[in-house]
Amino acid sequence: PEKCGFLRPDGKGNGALMRVLPLALWHKGTDKDLVLDAHSQCLITHGHPCNQVCCALYCLVARYLLGGAYFGAALKEAVGVLRGIYQEMPVYEKELESLFEVCSSGDPKSMRNRALLELLYATGIRVSELTSITLADIDNSLGIVKVMGKGRKERYVPFGSFAQDALESYMEKSRPILMKKKSHQSLFVNLRGDRITDRGVRHVLNAMMEEASIHGKIYPHMIRHSF
Repeated sequence: PEKCGFLRPDGKGNGALMRVLPLALWHKGTDKDLVLDAHSQCLITHGHPCNQVCCALYCLVARYLLGGAYFGAALKEAVGVLRGIYQEMPVYEKELESLFEVCSSGDPKSMRNRALLELLYATGIRVSELTSITLADIDNSLGIVKVMGKGRKERYVPFGSFAQDALESYMEKSRPILMKKKSHQSLFVNLRGDRITDRGVRHVLNAMMEEASIHGKIYPHMIRHSF
């Protein structure tokens, strides 16, 4: 049955994602065991390495969320773990990095998505905290953001140069276009110029994963060098 997945190597993998969810719920093995089992489950219907990477990332994020991590922290840990596991598996490593590359173009939407992803990844904050950030909360020159957490408790969270660069491009080139003559101080906005919601952020992240799956390519020589 594993060969069935190669009939549509560029499929989005939504069915595979639903099928691997139980792994994150009951799997008692190591993170690497979970990743490899996610790959195997994905192969039944979606054989492309990018689909397998998406399933593995999905399982790890779900595992860390169930363990009590915030979404940003869960995403950051999952990507870090996968990068370590995939060091000796070039095909999968390439597909993991493609998740960041799907928002690397210069249009306003992609610049926003890149800034959103980089800030989430760099800080490990909750999605609800991300959507409440205002322009006044960001000091991009110092790489610090003020976050309003549960109980309206404020804290300052640092972020690195990748997030700084992405935020600078977004705030200078993208946000003014997306605002569409509207006036408010929310940092991240949707395509109508309103503050992006928690649901909107999740939609963006899901769309990025699907786009990475659509555009992922695999060739025989890449498979050969994976062993």
